[in-house]
Amino acid sequence: MGNNVRKKRKRRFIYHDKTKSYNSRVYLVYFYTGEDMALMTDGPFESEGDAMMCMRKLLSKGKCAWMVAYNE
Repeated sequence: MGNNVRKKRKRRFIYHDKTKSYNSRVYLVYFYTGEDMALMTDGPFESEGDAMMCMRKLLSKGKCAWMVAYNE
């Protein structure tokens, strides 16, 4: 491997609520607002389907949106 190849790091979502486990997979939906193009997040979602539904709703409104899985 060359020196320019990055190692893939595991992403970890850190809960502010101490009762949640770091071992469960969570999803965040990132999107840009339409007015000032600020980056926003929605979630965390424990269900991939709920996160997907939120992302599709934003996309149907014409917003740039994507979801990211943490704690894989």
